[in-house]
Amino acid sequence: IGVFDNETKTFTPYGSTEIGSGWRNDFVIHADAFTVGEDQCLAFAVYNPWFWLGVVTWKGVSYVTVPA
Repeated sequence: IGVFDNETKTFTPYGSTEIGSGWRNDFVIHADAFTVGEDQCLAFAVYNPWFWLGVVTWKGVSYVTVPA
């Protein structure tokens, strides 16, 4: 997980994980707090040979703080 900057076309990673094997590949990405600025996107990249990918946030909630 990280931030993609649309202006410079660069990806800055802030956390990563390795996905295990088996039919159910649950994993957790641990990352310290980071900021997604103007003209940037929160980016999540994964190689997934299966036809589906589910994303669940911590306790079903995602918090986004926007600077005032």
